[in-house]
Amino acid sequence: MLRINNKKGMSISVVLLVVLTLILVVLTLAYFITSGRQSSAVFNVPGEIDSVYDDSIYFNVYLSGMFERATNGFKFSDGKTGFLEKFKSETEKTLFYSRYGNTITYSSVVEDSIELTKDKIVLNIDIIITNNEIIDKGMTVKYSYRKTSEKKFDY
Repeated sequence: MLRINNKKGMSISVVLLVVLTLILVVLTLAYFITSGRQSSAVFNVPGEIDSVYDDSIYFNVYLSGMFERATNGFKFSDGKTGFLEKFKSETEKTLFYSRYGNTITYSSVVEDSIELTKDKIVLNIDIIITNNEIIDKGMTVKYSYRKTSEKKFDY
């Protein structure tokens, strides 16, 4: 078997191992540096999210007030249609504006969204709040939830 050594006494396999390891490290670092630029994205959305949540809190207060005023003087003999008329007249009287310019949409109140039992009335409304500011790359913040208002009557 033929053995090749350089004149300093170090084998060529050790030199090749060190050189190839250095090449592998440099190529790996170059890959991470170039691929990191393409996929990194930082979105600064806490302000937009906070504005949507703030609007949901304020809108819930307005909705609760409208529900309370619509149930004042409500008689079960009026049925769902009587409550529906009262609630719609309250929504026409009450104007809610977003403090942040968000768009607030809610499902129309129909008889199916009202539950009427012998001692309570329940109203379910689906609400969507959308932030109108476009964040990086066309993203927007949208928050949808269902608001349930309930009132028990003591007769």
